[in-house]
Amino acid sequence: MASHLPASLQPAIDLLGDSAVRHDTALSYEWVAPRAPSPDAPPLLVLLHGYAANEADLLGLVPYLDERFAVAAARAAHRLGVGSYGWFRVTYAASGPIVHEGEEGDSRTRLAAFLDEVIAKHGIDPRAVYLLGFSQGATLALGLALTVPEQVAGVVAIGGRVLREVAASFAPAERIRGLEVFAGYGVHDDRVPIGRGRSTCELLRGLGADLTYREYGCGHQISPEMMNAIAAWLRERLAARAEGS
Repeated sequence: MASHLPASLQPAIDLLGDSAVRHDTALSYEWVAPRAPSPDAPPLLVLLHGYAANEADLLGLVPYLDERFAVAAARAAHRLGVGSYGWFRVTYAASGPIVHEGEEGDSRTRLAAFLDEVIAKHGIDPRAVYLLGFSQGATLALGLALTVPEQVAGVVAIGGRVLREVAASFAPAERIRGLEVFAGYGVHDDRVPIGRGRSTCELLRGLGADLTYREYGCGHQISPEMMNAIAAWLRERLAARAEGS
């Protein structure tokens, strides 16, 4: 599966050096230690790739992100083919897409366990755990954040949606209120139409999330302009937490 990063972002992955997939947690993952370590427990950013990709797909973003982050690039639990994984399958019928709810629920459960394991294994600050998901990975990130908001400090969701199948499991409104979310969509996205992005925006605001919503002149990808906005949003979150500590 080709990366959804534009060519201008891809070469920077060489700056990371060699990495290896780890299989000692609920999800396999690649690990990037903080490039600006400090004596304090570091914040964590978990990268969640899209459908039919793998854990390497979003690693090219790392050099553009705040160097204080430890980064875990997770691999989806369901194998689709060689080097190809998904968080859940979707069947397309005349009535619309049908999500395999068992696989989605399993992936959410695995992701929740994975966060706890990574926090313990790598000495992460549990108050500073962020998810960055693309496409189906963004959908999973939103699903986890809306059902167990206490597990994350914030979510970056690019080209994702909130599944109606997950709505019955939403946490009470008072627990969701104030959840920090950056949601970005391409106005030319042919996989997640911009109308779906706007309806997701309305839902998140209705649930009380602290939402930053942006639209970009791109398709189903993370554009350089979008990447700059994501990096700035994450820096602001870390700065606000540092001031409040």
